Amino acid sequence: MSAEPLTLVAGCALIGAGGHARVVAATLARLGLSPGAVFETDPARVGSLLGGVVVAADAGRTDLPLHIAIGENGARRRIANARPGAVWLSLIHPDARIAPDVEIGEGALIGMGALVQTGARIGRHAIVNTGAVVEHDNRIGDFAHVAPGAVLAGDVVVGEGALIGAGAVILPGIRIGAGAVVGAGAVVTRPVGDGETVTGAPARGVARS
Repeated sequence: MSAEPLTLVAGCALIGAGGHARVVAATLARLGLSPGAVFETDPARVGSLLGGVVVAADAGRTDLPLHIAIGENGARRRIANARPGAVWLSLIHPDARIAPDVEIGEGALIGMGALVQTGARIGRHAIVNTGAVVEHDNRIGDFAHVAPGAVLAGDVVVGEGALIGAGAVILPGIRIGAGAVVGAGAVVTRPVGDGETVTGAPARGVARS
């Protein structure tokens, strides 16, 4: 899709009722909307309120347009894969700045104050969180998460399911592998392999125990 959010219809639903879901509900509120339903897999949250809606147990419904309001990448992937027939809503906060040629996949979230520049592509169910900067021609993979305040310079590739931590900086042309984790505040100056975790400035791999 282009850089315009999908039209939200009455009865759209959120999956998830944790902290990230509150951010998503706040985004809906800024769009003048509220969720028609909220579903949750954690029994401890069932019966609580989110955006004025009582949280219900998730029964795998696909008859409503849905958005997965969960920050953890693997959970979003599992839920999306379990609902192949669902209609997924992409949400763009009205205070985000998005170039007109940006491509945004279904179910993605672009958060408050985020900047996504020309030529960028945001994958399905990806998150570009509060205040993150995605510069020109970046490729953000499906189910990836660019955390608040992260800065991705031009021509960066972020693999499927990767996590870019809060305040991290990725230098131009760097590839971050699928499932990789870039720690908060890291400065990445070299490619990061699939499944690799890096921290520090400059970022270095974390030894596995």
